[in-house]
Amino acid sequence: MACLSKKGLSQLTRGLPQEERRIHEVKILNQLLSSIVEQTFTFTEQIARCFIMAQLGSEIQGSWVNDIGRRAADKVWNMIKQFAEAQNYVIDATEQSLVLTNKVVLNPKKRT
Repeated sequence: MACLSKKGLSQLTRGLPQEERRIHEVKILNQLLSSIVEQTFTFTEQIARCFIMAQLGSEIQGSWVNDIGRRAADKVWNMIKQFAEAQNYVIDATEQSLVLTNKVVLNPKKRT
Protein backbone atom coordinates (compact mmCIF):
# COMPACT_ATOMS: atom_id res chain seq x y z
CA MET A 1 0.00 0.00 0.00
CA ALA A 2 2.88 2.36 0.72
CA CYS A 3 3.92 2.15 -2.94
CA LEU A 4 0.65 3.59 -4.22
CA SER A 5 0.65 7.16 -5.46
CA LYS A 6 -1.91 9.35 -3.70
CA LYS A 7 -1.71 11.81 -6.57
CA GLY A 8 -2.34 9.08 -9.13
CA LEU A 9 -5.29 7.76 -7.16
CA SER A 10 -6.78 11.24 -6.82
CA GLN A 11 -6.40 11.79 -10.57
CA LEU A 12 -8.47 8.66 -11.21
CA THR A 13 -11.31 10.10 -9.14
CA ARG A 14 -11.01 13.75 -10.16
CA GLY A 15 -14.31 15.48 -10.84
CA LEU A 16 -16.38 13.23 -8.61
CA PRO A 17 -18.19 14.63 -5.56
CA GLN A 18 -16.19 14.08 -2.35
CA GLU A 19 -18.40 11.27 -1.05
CA GLU A 20 -18.29 9.41 -4.38
CA ARG A 21 -14.53 9.94 -4.60
CA ARG A 22 -13.90 8.00 -1.41
CA ILE A 23 -16.13 5.12 -2.51
CA HIS A 24 -14.44 5.02 -5.93
CA GLU A 25 -10.97 5.12 -4.32
CA VAL A 26 -11.88 2.17 -2.08
CA LYS A 27 -13.10 0.20 -5.10
CA ILE A 28 -9.86 0.92 -6.98
CA LEU A 29 -7.76 -0.15 -4.01
CA ASN A 30 -9.88 -3.28 -3.58
CA GLN A 31 -9.39 -4.20 -7.25
CA LEU A 32 -5.66 -3.64 -7.00
CA LEU A 33 -5.23 -5.67 -3.83
CA SER A 34 -7.48 -8.43 -5.13
CA SER A 35 -5.46 -8.72 -8.32
CA ILE A 36 -2.24 -9.00 -6.30
CA VAL A 37 -3.74 -11.75 -4.14
CA GLU A 38 -5.13 -13.60 -7.17
CA GLN A 39 -1.91 -13.46 -9.18
CA THR A 40 -0.31 -16.80 -9.91
CA PHE A 41 3.18 -15.57 -9.15
CA THR A 42 4.54 -15.57 -5.63
CA PHE A 43 4.80 -12.11 -4.14
CA THR A 44 8.37 -12.08 -2.89
CA GLU A 45 10.46 -9.57 -1.01
CA GLN A 46 12.32 -8.88 -4.26
CA ILE A 47 9.07 -7.97 -6.04
CA ALA A 48 8.12 -5.71 -3.12
CA ARG A 49 11.48 -3.95 -3.41
CA CYS A 50 10.92 -3.48 -7.16
CA PHE A 51 7.54 -1.85 -6.43
CA ILE A 52 9.18 0.44 -3.89
CA MET A 53 11.93 1.43 -6.32
CA ALA A 54 9.39 2.05 -9.09
CA GLN A 55 7.34 4.27 -6.78
CA LEU A 56 10.47 6.11 -5.66
CA GLY A 57 11.39 6.77 -9.29
CA SER A 58 7.88 8.01 -9.99
CA GLU A 59 7.99 10.38 -7.01
CA ILE A 60 11.39 11.75 -8.02
CA GLN A 61 10.23 12.27 -11.61
CA GLY A 62 7.06 14.01 -10.41
CA SER A 63 9.05 16.33 -8.16
CA TRP A 64 11.42 17.12 -11.00
CA VAL A 65 8.56 17.95 -13.39
CA ASN A 66 6.84 20.08 -10.72
CA ASP A 67 10.06 22.02 -10.19
CA ILE A 68 10.40 22.65 -13.93
CA GLY A 69 6.81 23.90 -14.03
CA ARG A 70 7.35 26.22 -11.07
CA ARG A 71 10.46 27.71 -12.65
CA ALA A 72 8.69 28.18 -15.97
CA ALA A 73 5.71 29.86 -14.26
CA ASP A 74 8.08 32.21 -12.43
CA LYS A 75 9.81 33.16 -15.68
CA VAL A 76 6.51 33.80 -17.47
CA TRP A 77 5.27 35.91 -14.53
CA ASN A 78 8.47 37.96 -14.60
CA MET A 79 8.16 38.47 -18.37
CA ILE A 80 4.55 39.67 -18.00
CA LYS A 81 5.53 41.95 -15.13
CA GLN A 82 8.49 43.44 -17.03
CA PHE A 83 6.38 44.00 -20.15
CA ALA A 84 3.55 45.68 -18.22
CA GLU A 85 6.02 47.90 -16.37
CA ALA A 86 7.88 48.80 -19.59
CA GLN A 87 4.59 49.82 -21.24
CA ASN A 88 3.56 51.86 -18.14
CA TYR A 89 0.50 49.68 -17.67
CA VAL A 90 1.16 49.19 -13.94
CA ILE A 91 -0.29 51.55 -11.34
CA ASP A 92 0.54 49.33 -8.34
CA ALA A 93 2.78 46.32 -7.91
CA THR A 94 3.69 43.88 -5.20
CA GLU A 95 5.72 40.69 -5.37
CA GLN A 96 2.51 38.72 -5.93
CA SER A 97 0.30 41.04 -7.99
CA LEU A 98 0.06 43.87 -10.47
CA VAL A 99 -2.74 46.42 -10.75
CA LEU A 100 -2.95 47.71 -14.30
CA THR A 101 -4.15 51.09 -15.51
CA ASN A 102 -7.44 49.52 -16.64
CA LYS A 103 -7.97 48.27 -13.02
CA VAL A 104 -7.29 44.64 -13.93
CA VAL A 105 -5.43 42.85 -11.16
CA LEU A 106 -2.95 40.21 -12.25
CA ASN A 107 -1.68 37.71 -9.76
CA PRO A 108 -0.25 34.33 -10.56
CA LYS A 109 -1.56 31.23 -8.89
CA LYS A 110 0.03 30.61 -5.54
CA ARG A 111 3.70 29.93 -6.15
CA THR A 112 5.50 27.72 -3.66
